[in-house]
Amino acid sequence: MPYNNKTFNDRKKELLEKAEDGILKIFIAIDMDTEKIIGYCVCSIRNNIGEIDSIFVEEIYRKHKIGDEFMKKSDNFFSDNSVSKQILSVCTGNENVMRFYNKHHYYQKYIII
Repeated sequence: MPYNNKTFNDRKKELLEKAEDGILKIFIAIDMDTEKIIGYCVCSIRNNIGEIDSIFVEEIYRKHKIGDEFMKKSDNFFSDNSVSKQILSVCTGNENVMRFYNKHHYYQKYIII
């Protein structure tokens, strides 16, 4: 099922299933002045493959390099657990994020329609 057809509960169920037979790590960024969650990054390791499952930073905070910090923390998490491969998926319509991922050494390999 494509991501744009999934509900929050569908996605949550998938992530919890990954956690049952792997490792799930969630990084959260909080604006300390407002105590508002402004970003998150969900990573998993299953079958020795590290995956950035979801990453998001509120648009007005993107200039603060929070996404870069999430990518660094994800990379450290994968390195600490000696994964054999790292992957992430980008949904159609979100291709503008590829330059950010390329900066962090993630490159397009497949297009799945």
